[in-house]
Amino acid sequence: MFDQFKHLQALGKLVGRMDEIKERFAQVQEELKLKTVTGQAGGGAVRVVVNGTMDIQSVHLEPTLVASMDASDGKTRELIQELIAEATNDALKKSQAMVRGLMADLAKEFDLPSPEEFGGDLPGLGGLLGN
Repeated sequence: MFDQFKHLQALGKLVGRMDEIKERFAQVQEELKLKTVTGQAGGGAVRVVVNGTMDIQSVHLEPTLVASMDASDGKTRELIQELIAEATNDALKKSQAMVRGLMADLAKEFDLPSPEEFGGDLPGLGGLLGN
């Protein structure tokens, strides 16, 4: 019960600083477009670069991997596809972690509990709704 009051108090703070928070959030969104992470697979034979808005910036295949490709060989094609998917998933997970970190920093900046303290990804709603 006291946790719900704590959440209400935090939401009250949030509402009072809404313009400032919106402006800072817009800045963070722009930062996320510029920040990148790299996922890899096959010991780095495949690398995928993703930004903080989950947009794929580039895919790199090592020349030795490309040289070993035989387009008529279904197993080779399948392996390359799996490596690309693995590297992409790795990059996306890293990007999501980067976003969570920036959102936690933003919450600290405004002296608000982190989304985890609220019980979910939507600040305040999870805890207030008893989820």
